[in-house]
Amino acid sequence: MFHHVDAPEKIVHISDESFFEAINLDHPGLESVQKAVHNAQYEDAFTAFWQHFITRENPIDPLVQTPEDLATHLVANRELANVIATGGKHQFGQVVVDFSKPVDFNAWFGDQSKYGFHYLNWMECLPHAALETNDNRYLATYLDLIRQWYAVRDQIVGARPMSPVFYELGLSGRSRRFLFFLHTLRHLDRTDLLTPNDIRIFFKSLLGAGRWLALEQTTKGYRQGNWQLHGVWALLTIGFTLPEFQESEQFRTMGAEYLEQHMEQDYYEDGGHSERCYSYGTGCLKHLEESTLLAEANPDLLPPQRLNWREHTTRAFTWFLQMVGPGGAIPGINDGTFGNCANLLKRGAAFTGDTTFLWPIRHDCTASDPEPGKPNFESLHLPPSEFCVMRSGWDPNDTFLLVNHGHWPGGHSHMGILDFNLYAHGVPLAAEVSRFGPYDAPWDMFFRSEQAHNHIVVEGAESKRSQIRGEEICFGTTQSCDFFSGQHRAYEESAGVVIERRILFLKPWGVLISDAAGTTARRRSMHWYLHSPYPISRTQTHALAEQNNLGLLIVPENVQQLHYAQTGIDFDEEMVKQIPLYSGAAPDIDWPNRYFIALRGWDVPNPVTTFDVLLLPYKDKQPNATVSSIPCEIDGNAEHPLRPRVLEITANEKSLLVFHGAPGVTLSAQDITFSGQVAVIELASGRPSRAFVQDGESLTIAGSSIPLQRKGAEEIGL
Repeated sequence: MFHHVDAPEKIVHISDESFFEAINLDHPGLESVQKAVHNAQYEDAFTAFWQHFITRENPIDPLVQTPEDLATHLVANRELANVIATGGKHQFGQVVVDFSKPVDFNAWFGDQSKYGFHYLNWMECLPHAALETNDNRYLATYLDLIRQWYAVRDQIVGARPMSPVFYELGLSGRSRRFLFFLHTLRHLDRTDLLTPNDIRIFFKSLLGAGRWLALEQTTKGYRQGNWQLHGVWALLTIGFTLPEFQESEQFRTMGAEYLEQHMEQDYYEDGGHSERCYSYGTGCLKHLEESTLLAEANPDLLPPQRLNWREHTTRAFTWFLQMVGPGGAIPGINDGTFGNCANLLKRGAAFTGDTTFLWPIRHDCTASDPEPGKPNFESLHLPPSEFCVMRSGWDPNDTFLLVNHGHWPGGHSHMGILDFNLYAHGVPLAAEVSRFGPYDAPWDMFFRSEQAHNHIVVEGAESKRSQIRGEEICFGTTQSCDFFSGQHRAYEESAGVVIERRILFLKPWGVLISDAAGTTARRRSMHWYLHSPYPISRTQTHALAEQNNLGLLIVPENVQQLHYAQTGIDFDEEMVKQIPLYSGAAPDIDWPNRYFIALRGWDVPNPVTTFDVLLLPYKDKQPNATVSSIPCEIDGNAEHPLRPRVLEITANEKSLLVFHGAPGVTLSAQDITFSGQVAVIELASGRPSRAFVQDGESLTIAGSSIPLQRKGAEEIGL
């Protein structure tokens, strides 16, 4: 049942004698413990060890120096705390727990949820409530539950070939929570509540966890991803906070060794975590941050370092600043949920001393916060972690677009590729399904599916998303326009389709998505997906994702694609409520409704099917817009799957011509000739007034040649 079953007496069933053999009884302050152990008076020895723990000055745990510090690391849920403390009933996963009776910790909470339940994070509400109210009943209830849990923890089984209790995530998270509870008693001056047997439970659990985690690393070696990073964080936590353990030096040394391997191998050069997911990235960043703070607070306990931990942690914080949406928003990329990272940004400012972390959330800062500084960037490309960020500015209502073109790193990855999320007016108007709830939710496979993302899906074809990444990536930014393009081959093997996507961000008012899906001898039909928190309706010429006069106008160039489109519900609030979490909290997602439209298109005469769709965010007044394909002359042959074309866009008072070119191809229309990647010609009173050009080779307007830099993005007044 256990990993590392060869030594249960060292991990699960540690005798009193063995426990104190694992303590360095010559450690300063343990004289009373040593005397009691010498006389085999173990009850007295545990009591003396507890008194030593709560009165010692060193080591320093920087997370628990004040009650206020401690409370920020605990999950608050007074309603749940009251239910538990008063013997009420509450649903966890698939089980309603009656707290007036002994808890069945081996109940079937759900496949994944049983493991999550034994993180015991749902119990954090009790010490948090005690810190807020100074009410002992929350502390007494916590202790009663821990006693019940400890008595049966070795009998708990799950559906997977690992114990729900003795595995890396459970052991690491519980170890820190146990330390938080012990410090809660210290801050509230209720250390007398612990009996000698309670002291046994907590400190034997911490020693056993450290041993298990050390064996796990020794047995398996380096493993990429958040699991091992959880484990080495816990090794460092136990090793730094309990140097009285004889094995603590080993815990610290091993933890430091693997932490540095993760800093080198599990993070991209730009600071992004390998799993390419905001939510798991925040957890991993917390482990880097807390490990660094512990090490800096206790330099005398620090093992040799090869790397600068603070530098690597700062880089990870900076990645979030570069990727953050308006007002601190974070889109739901891969196994992430749409949310807000204001707390992370404040921690970043405190950790680094750099107040630019506060700029995205400056409107919510208080007088006690430092003066925010403005970042020296807006739109940018992050090649190492393979994201592209487009911004019209840093205000909460500014437009923000995030594009994913990266590889598929594993278990927390979704099937989206060249997919995007779009914010404007303070809300995500084009928002992928993302994920919420536990992994045994009924929609787990749907969350990850091709159909749950804002991109093209080839009908009936298998995607090889896990084996590919975006190719031929191009990015450019100027004051008035950003550009992204890339290709992918997820459907090349199954359907002979290669897809190119181009995104023009016409700051700040609109986004043009131009896709070309090139086929081989056989033609294919495709769905062009867009998801939104707002209900989607359609007319003969456009679709709307709108609610309360706030919305997104969706205007395709080919209205036939709209005629054959499908619309529907991805999920809504009633569906969300059907998923009680193992944490005991109600499902909490910022945008509990999601709708979709799937434009449907194909092209029989041409092997390349195009989707040219203008997206216009609006508030109050719905804009008018059209996208039209206009006749053009094409000189040269474009490589598959490119399809050179010229579009005319009108949107309220604006009029543009968009030349989608290709290397070695010249386009001519309306007395304009262009060769290169893309050119956007803005018209005023019917005459060209300004141009945005990406990788332009030549541009001629009304017979006059316009000088170009030929590489990169440029904006030209005409």
